[in-house]
Amino acid sequence: MDISSTRLVLSTDQPQLLCAADIQGLRCESGGVVIEWQESGVPTSQRLFEGDAPWLPGRLPAGTWVRIGALSLSGARRATVVVTAPPRATSIWSMARGWIPRPSRVAGDLSR
Repeated sequence: MDISSTRLVLSTDQPQLLCAADIQGLRCESGGVVIEWQESGVPTSQRLFEGDAPWLPGRLPAGTWVRIGALSLSGARRATVVVTAPPRATSIWSMARGWIPRPSRVAGDLSR
């Protein structure tokens, strides 16, 4: 299966939300990022820096949303990450174009 990837430039004041099902791996090219998600209702996070091994979502449930934000390091307020995803993934490409999910959908309220 072919692997697709996209490069995102993040700033400290503008994090991105991605669906875990759309992420095969996430690699930091410059700066540092904090990756946050909830696992069984418990907030979890991991920091990833330039040169680190890629972050892999592992066994996160398909509907899990992952928040990726740049860390402020030595005055730099930006980070560049490369996200790899299977070609079937759609949410990640929407995110790269600036689409943000409705807050009610992120919180799990599907009634709207």
